This record gives sequence, C-alpha cells and structure tokens, in this order.
Amino acid sequence: MNELPNTPGTYALVFRNHTQRRIPVGALGEVVLMRGYYIYVGSAFGPGGLRARVGRHARIEKTKHWHIDYLRPHLSLIEAWYTSDPEKLEHRWAGLLERELSVAWPRFGASDCRCPAHLFYASTLPTGLLPDGHRCNPEVDPGISVVITSLVNLRPVIT
Repeated sequence: MNELPNTPGTYALVFRNHTQRRIPVGALGEVVLMRGYYIYVGSAFGPGGLRARVGRHARIEKTKHWHIDYLRPHLSLIEAWYTSDPEKLEHRWAGLLERELSVAWPRFGASDCRCPAHLFYASTLPTGLLPDGHRCNPEVDPGISVVITSLVNLRPVIT
C-alpha cells in the first residue's frame, strides 16, 4: 500500500470471495456471503488519507469499526481504485455502481448517508467498470493492483 498517497481521497476496493458462507456483520445481523466479487466504496479524508484508510482495510487483524471489517477476514483484496480529488466522491461512485451491479445488502457501509449501500456484488469480475488509469507494479504489493485515477466520475470503459 506504499504506492498510495497520504492525501485525502475516495477509494473503491475490489474483493473476491471463494466460498459461500454465513457470517455475522455487527448491527446488520447475519448475511450470506456469496461466491464472487464485492466492491466497497469509501472515502479517506482523515489523518493519513488514502494510504492509512486503504491500508487499514487491507489488514485482516484489527478492531471492528466499519461494516467492511466484519467481511474482511473472509475476502481477498485484489484491487484498489482511488482518486485524490479533493471532492468527496463516494456517494457519486456508489450511485454509479448501483446502476451497474447488485447491492450486496441494503445499508451496508451506508449507515451515515442516504445511499442504498456502499457494497456491491458481481458474480464475475466487473472489468468494464474500471476507471481510466493504470495498475501498479504487482511486485510492490503482490496480489493487489492499484488503479490510479484522477477522475471525478467513475465510468464504464469499453474493453
């Protein structure tokens, strides 16, 4: 995660789940985690910016604070998308992802806003939703590619 800047920004994390299972998720109760891919959208405008927040989400062992913390031990983080745009874009990105993907569970990650959710599900890797940008060198953070973008909007690209 050292390639990520310590500046504020918005991020989307792409996770893969290999096995269907039921797990408890705090106040949301028990959920069924399906095989496939999950995209979680958030913002990092606190101390340490994107590097600190995405780095925290990359760790498995931690105090559970956000909904995603309950899922993290069961998921493999495979990509991180982000922008250092000074505008908070998580709600706009969530709206765009909602149009293209399924809401994983209502209100997941969105208990402090009006979005239906900040976690989305796809049975196959949603490559057509990647923002413009490039992937980092996988030798820096093995298994995780970072898509660097300065886009204001997350938009589908033709593949």
